[in-house]
Amino acid sequence: MASLTITSTRGDTRTVEGAAGLSVMEIIRKAGFDDLPDSSDERTATSRLSCQIPFGPALDGLRVTIAEEG
Repeated sequence: MASLTITSTRGDTRTVEGAAGLSVMEIIRKAGFDDLPDSSDERTATSRLSCQIPFGPALDGLRVTIAEEG
């Protein structure tokens, strides 16, 4: 399994293992982060929808930050 480091909207950071074939969103939810926003005005040039990112070994060590809802 590959690792994914998640930073919550409160600034808490945790590294979890993710199974290949799941989306980044599914891994975030399985890790207990239930505060995924429905929409956010806090987007940047590198922002992506986590449901659209398939996770696998090529993304080992990926770091994501959950945007503030807005």
